[in-house]
Amino acid sequence: MDEADFILHDVERGWRRLHHAPKDVRGTMPDYADTPAYLPCQTGLFPLHKLYLDELTGMTDQAIEWWQEIVDNHMEDGERPQDAARKAYAGWPAGPAAHETVVSVVRTYWLACVEQSTKLTQGEGMFPEDFLLATLDRTKQKRAILVLTAMPYWPIGLDQTGNWC
Repeated sequence: MDEADFILHDVERGWRRLHHAPKDVRGTMPDYADTPAYLPCQTGLFPLHKLYLDELTGMTDQAIEWWQEIVDNHMEDGERPQDAARKAYAGWPAGPAAHETVVSVVRTYWLACVEQSTKLTQGEGMFPEDFLLATLDRTKQKRAILVLTAMPYWPIGLDQTGNWC
């Protein structure tokens, strides 16, 4: 079964939603309104990005396998996978992005990106949403992008002092 048969969301819409969501709480930057299709990782974040990409592969495999099991459990005789997936989404609106490893990896590397970016000179860091999503190659990390863009929001917030938590 192809992943597009049981992971049902608009990847581009998810990409845009995730790109713009942090700006709702952080504020927009005048020169930073467009949704980038791709951004190269900043040099100072290369080591962290390599670790992220390594974990991303395992996270993606786990999330897709878990989600396929849930969809399979909703299958009835002769039913199309898309119909079973719609039933599964009723209980898990984020689909494969609801898997615990997705939330864990996203939170870990979001916060690590913020911390590492504060140690770099201005212009050498990255917004965490770009680090996590826009630095991904749409061909090489297609499966990971499919999982990440299923998230309705980033599992992160700002504390009372304005720091990501």
